[in-house]
Amino acid sequence: FYGAQWSEATQKNTVSYGIINTKTMQMETPDFASNLPPITIPYGIIVHPITRDVYLMDAKNYVSSGELFCLSPKGELRWSVRTGDIPGHACWKINSPNCLQRLSSRLGQIDTSIFGTHCSDNLSNSPNS
Repeated sequence: FYGAQWSEATQKNTVSYGIINTKTMQMETPDFASNLPPITIPYGIIVHPITRDVYLMDAKNYVSSGELFCLSPKGELRWSVRTGDIPGHACWKINSPNCLQRLSSRLGQIDTSIFGTHCSDNLSNSPNS
């Protein structure tokens, strides 16, 4: 998760990060991403389904270029890059049989119907289709 809490007293956001175990509903890594440069406005998050790398998007001031941060599954900064204005959405296009096989081994049998018609064509070559 990521969160930002605005303080009227300091006129600043306090940004926090962590990983929550969805089975126990407990925070497992309260110090996740502790080595990141300051993020102004956390605006998007996505996790790669195979590598489990975490991508955080900073909208900065909603006017100038934002920034995308790539973190390891343990929260270590791998790299960052400037983006366009207000980065907040991303998706993965995984259509090679090798990637689908690796993803399937982590998630179990892939039901391509959950991806809708826009993505099902990309998955048609999967050994699990």
